[in-house]
Amino acid sequence: MRHRRAARARRSLCGGRGARQQLREHLAEGLRIDAALIKAKRLAGTLGQVAQASGKHARAVIAIIAASLRGDPSNAPRDIASLLSLLREQLVGAGAKLDDAAARAWLEAIKRGGKTAKLKKALLA
Repeated sequence: MRHRRAARARRSLCGGRGARQQLREHLAEGLRIDAALIKAKRLAGTLGQVAQASGKHARAVIAIIAASLRGDPSNAPRDIASLLSLLREQLVGAGAKLDDAAARAWLEAIKRGGKTAKLKKALLA
């Protein structure tokens, strides 16, 4: 099942700009509206597999996660640290920094402790 999800996500990412944009919008909407709609830990696992396919896929995963960091941070899934961890890992691998202004504002506004707070600090550095 997990491999099928990763394969579908890989196909979506390779489907061109329109497909990638649509995927970003769906994920962002899912994380904004209802934290229970998308399990962040499960999504991070699938996107992690996708990111391993190539540098292009890794950059798309960075863009997708960054685009999903919108809305009210207090409504973020409890397991958001798994997505933030993957984002950090992919940014380090790409030698890049988080340059999405809306995602940075979202991170600055999130009030969580523990692993999420550590990842927030690292992503905003």
